[in-house]
Amino acid sequence: MTKKYDSEKWKKQKEEAMQKLTDDLMKEVHKYTESPEDLLEFFDFFSKFHDYSANNVMLIRSQRSGALAVGSFIKFKELGYSVKRGQKGIKIIVPKPVTLFDRKTSDGKIIPVNLKQATPEEKELIKNGELKTSVKEAFGVGTVFDVLQTTMPKEEYPKLYPNRHQDFSVENPKQLPLIEKAIKKQVAAKNLKLMTYNPTDPKCKDLPPMDNAKGYFSEELNSIVLNADNTPTEKVAVLAHELGHAELHKVADKNDFSRGLKELQAEMTSYLVTKHYGIDTKEETLKYIADWTENGKKVDELADKEKLALFNGPTKAAVNLIKAIDKDIDLEEKKLEKTRKLKRIQKAGLER
Repeated sequence: MTKKYDSEKWKKQKEEAMQKLTDDLMKEVHKYTESPEDLLEFFDFFSKFHDYSANNVMLIRSQRSGALAVGSFIKFKELGYSVKRGQKGIKIIVPKPVTLFDRKTSDGKIIPVNLKQATPEEKELIKNGELKTSVKEAFGVGTVFDVLQTTMPKEEYPKLYPNRHQDFSVENPKQLPLIEKAIKKQVAAKNLKLMTYNPTDPKCKDLPPMDNAKGYFSEELNSIVLNADNTPTEKVAVLAHELGHAELHKVADKNDFSRGLKELQAEMTSYLVTKHYGIDTKEETLKYIADWTENGKKVDELADKEKLALFNGPTKAAVNLIKAIDKDIDLEEKKLEKTRKLKRIQKAGLER
């Protein structure tokens, strides 16, 4: 006799398991520190780039949030990389010293003139030292790019570089396409549009810029937008993260959690989902949550009732998402098995 599937019992067991994973992860968030080796790698990487003034740093961040390692087109060329097609440059203030010389006018006045405007006769006098020059400090506009806008491969980014693209390890790589397909169906099931941001695509010209983000959920656009450079494992993790936002952070819900705590909830949803499917995002999740919550300090400030609501949200969102994905994967695997079976029958018939 076939044992009847108990949906409520499964859900309760899964929620308890997810709660334990959440508790264990938060314990690690509280004691999270970056290793000295990783910090050295990070600083060594940045030593290759120019140290910009505070004003230029503000200008850079205002144009491309998250930008850290920036350099000119020529700088990246010297490093052996090029800027990707369609990338928008970041405008900064750069020193452009001007060489001047004194020109005597017909009415006897002395006026400073840019060396570029010197006549052949004046150039000869300057060359012979008969006409003195001076350098005046001036400033102009220059263009730089963030390293993530270039062709530098993801393997060359330091471990601590924010939002660097990476391939997470996965227990069953062959199942990954099915997981991605199934989680994309959940985007459609929520009546959301799924878009991929590409600066060269005319369809993306009206979208908010992706900058260094791997994705974002826009309630206004009713869309989840993904970075075109995301790896296959990142697609699953980012989709789960943004679905967490879509499920838990609608404006109409008037949730009073701060931005940092909302990011915790979305990332926790992603972590629980990816963990279920054997995708190891733990290291990135730890850093992400630690950064947004000051190593859990922002969570500790909450009352017990608020903490319960904070963690119940992602647990339930993850359980519901896993249930839907599992169901879809099961259907897809049955279809694939049916196709494989038909091919075996056809092959056996041909070989007779």
